[in-house]
This record gives sequence, structure tokens and C-alpha cells, in this order.
Amino acid sequence: MATAPLFTVAFDLASSDDYGAFLAGIRDRLGNPRHVSHDRPVLPPVEPGVPPRLWFHVVLRTPASALTLATRADNLYLAGFQSADGTWWELSHGTFPSRCRGLIPGAVPLGFRGTYRDLVGGAREVANVALGRRRMAEAVDALAARTGSGGAAERRLAKDTLAVLLLMVHEATRFLDVAATVVGLMRPEAAAESGTIMRCSTSPDLGWRYWSCLLLSADSWPMRHAGDLGPPAHRNKEWVARAAATVGILLFVEVGNGIKAEKALRLFHGNLCGTGSDGAGADITFLVSGESIPAHRYVLAGKSAVFLRQRFIGHSGGKKMTCPVEVTDMDAASFKAMVHFIYTGTVPEFDQQRPAVAEESVAILAHRLLAAAHRYELERLKVLCRRKLESGAIFVDMAAETLALAEQHGYRRLKAKCIGFIVQTPETLHAVLATEGYRHLEASCPSMLTELLKSVHGRKKLMN
Repeated sequence: MATAPLFTVAFDLASSDDYGAFLAGIRDRLGNPRHVSHDRPVLPPVEPGVPPRLWFHVVLRTPASALTLATRADNLYLAGFQSADGTWWELSHGTFPSRCRGLIPGAVPLGFRGTYRDLVGGAREVANVALGRRRMAEAVDALAARTGSGGAAERRLAKDTLAVLLLMVHEATRFLDVAATVVGLMRPEAAAESGTIMRCSTSPDLGWRYWSCLLLSADSWPMRHAGDLGPPAHRNKEWVARAAATVGILLFVEVGNGIKAEKALRLFHGNLCGTGSDGAGADITFLVSGESIPAHRYVLAGKSAVFLRQRFIGHSGGKKMTCPVEVTDMDAASFKAMVHFIYTGTVPEFDQQRPAVAEESVAILAHRLLAAAHRYELERLKVLCRRKLESGAIFVDMAAETLALAEQHGYRRLKAKCIGFIVQTPETLHAVLATEGYRHLEASCPSMLTELLKSVHGRKKLMN
């Protein structure tokens, strides 16, 4: 969610901090741990047609105000900003269906998009945008003070100032040559200076997507033939060197016969934790209940913000980890099922027809995966497990823990089902009270004991 960022970075315009280090820090935290092309980090994959899950915030401060920018972590698109009064203002995205009201909940639409064509008129006009420490401070103060009551003049001011911030933050993150110009203008001794970037340094001309494709293509398929798909420039070492020297961070894009962005999260089907082709290329191993489970860091980070935040995911420079990561809060079967879902989007155990005696194991798996889905922020897995539990049977050994989970996360239908199961007969009630899960329920959700007691009394009245 745009208002729940993966991380937040801040820069104080009144300080003498190194702006180049600030930009480099953004790149380091965003880089896809799976692939480093020509010593350049790569963003996580964009999931086509799906609202972005990964965001980061940039907070810019002046002596007078502070401004928060909400930016997508998968393509560096600026979605909007928060003014001093707490209001979120959103640029129209035009990427998702019309029924999607926006990417920032409760935001006020600005009525225009964040492309250079919408803001200043096009690539030629970008070269006329004045940049510098003073210009950035003016932009921050103007946007922080926005109220929405200034009419056309305020709208024009928003466009002009957003263009400054897009160039000095987002474009400088994408391109090293833009960053070099901006960093020079951001030196404390150059506070009164202003300047512009060359037209050839901007993404409309340089082509961030094109250069990213070129580097990924050259890196993935160094011996390609002239008839292969992809940018022909990848065969020209000078073009590759130019791209590597210009691009600061790469967009994860599809290249012909190389990395397929839309398939990146579904690369390894079948027995992911086996050997041979299914486990090929694994660069991380988890140790769960004594069992080694291999995986690929970029796939985990692309699906789970929790994995992306882990130090072992983001700070390894693309190298394979030699030491396994121990997981102590899950059993091996549940962890493997979660990893399988991350790769394929499915839980095969949920779809198979099983004898009644095996349904309990499936229900317990659904309960454990629901807890894991919340722990690792896997939204689709939450829905899948909740629906499985709501539509299936509840069993004695899992009833109390599932009730605690339902209460914790506000699943009213599942909560009612668990209570109904527990109090259905005195025998069931006593059996549940004897479980370890009930002791956990007593400790974590003492209020539920009152609800259970009321349900028991209510059932007795109905029976009488």
C-alpha cells in the first residue's frame, strides 16, 4: 500500500549531507537481489495488471516544511505526495482499470499524470527546467503548502514543482549522468546556483527501459546471434559500456529469449524443493526443522515485502549465500507449501480430493499457512487460506488457535464458525479446552473466553 512503505528515506535541504550518498542509498535498498547487471542493481519485477504492493517514501525537509513523496518500488513512478496538512495528493496513473479509484487510499486527485509530457510539455522542455538546492526547497515548500483552493495557478505551480522533484529525485536515481549534475548543484557551496540537465540525459530520449533491456540482454545472453530478438546494440560493446556508465538502476524488463518479467514469479513449477532442474540456480537455503529448503531470493523478495526487508535478501550483491537461514517459527511442510505458493500462486493440497480422514491435515495446513501469510505479508495466500477454512471443516486440535487467529485479524465469519464448532457439544468443548491451542487462546485473547462462555449459555437456553 502506498501509505505503508517498505522503507522511508529522508534528506534535509538545510544540512550539508552528501546528496550523492542519499541517491545511492535509495538504489541499494531498491535493488533486486536476484540480478545485478554490469554492477548495476535491478528493481523487483512489475506484476502486470496488479496494483503495486511495494512502495517507498522520500521525505524532503526545509526549514519551513516537510514533504513526503510516495513512489512505486518496482518502476520508480511517483504516485503522489503528502502536504503539510496531512492530505495526500495523487497523480493519475492510467495504468489500471477505471474501476480502480487510485493507488493512494483517500487521496485527492491532481487531475494530471506525472509524465514529462503532462508536466512540462515533453523531452525538449525538460532541458529548460531549472534545478538546484534552492529550486528544490521552493518546490518542497510550494507542494507542502498546497490546499487545492488556488485554481489554475496552483495547478500550474504543482506541475512546475513536481517536474523539479521528478528530475532531482527519481530521474537522478535512474541515471548516473543526471545524478552527477544534480549532486553538483546540491553541494552546500552551490546553494545559490541553478542549472539544467542535457536533453540526452533524460529518460524520454535515453530510454530507461531500452537501456535496461540492453544490459539485461547482454548480461544474460552474451553469445547471441544476429538473428536473435532484443536490442541489436547489445552486441556493440561501446553501447553496452555507455548504458552501464549511464544507468544507475535497471528496470526489470522482458528481453528476447532472456529474462521474462511476466514469468519471473512463476519460473519453477513442480517440486520446488527437490533437486535437478526444479532447484537449479537456488541462491539461498532455509533450514526448517532440520530440513534444507532451497529457493531464489529475487522470487521471494518479489512476492513478500518481509523477505525484501530481510538483510539476507537485500545485502548480498547478487552472490549465493553459503550459510543457511534458520527458520524456527514454522514446520518444514508448511514452509515448503508457502514457498510453492510464492512461485506458482497455488496450494495443490487445497485442490485435491481427499478422503475425510485426510481433511484434518489439509485444514491444519490452511491454518498454519494463514498464520504464515500474515507473517510474510502474502495477501493472496491470506485470502486463499481464509476461504479454505471458512468452507471446510474445523477440528479439535486446531479450533482454539484458529479462533485466536480469526479474532486477531478480524475474520468474523471464520470466528463465528470456530465458536459454533467449539460449543456444539459438551464433549467437543471439553476436548478443545484440553488442547495446547486453548492455552494459547487464554494468553493471547482473554476476551474470547467471555464470548465462548456466552455462546455456551446461549446454546443451553436454546436446548432448554
